[in-house]
Amino acid sequence: MELVNEFTVKRPIEQTWNTLTDVPTITPCLPGAALEAIDGNTYSGVVRLKVGPITANFKGDA
Repeated sequence: MELVNEFTVKRPIEQTWNTLTDVPTITPCLPGAALEAIDGNTYSGVVRLKVGPITANFKGDA
């Protein structure tokens, strides 16, 4: 499967990239995502996805 999409962000590239790669800032933008800070730059998170009758939880550390 290939998903292709594009959009324009009216902010400088550096500011946009910093926002997209800042885990605590971007997490609230992801439905079903939860984040727990472990220490300074280490986080534990979970994302819950539901497609029709199927629900999946993905856990990870960053």
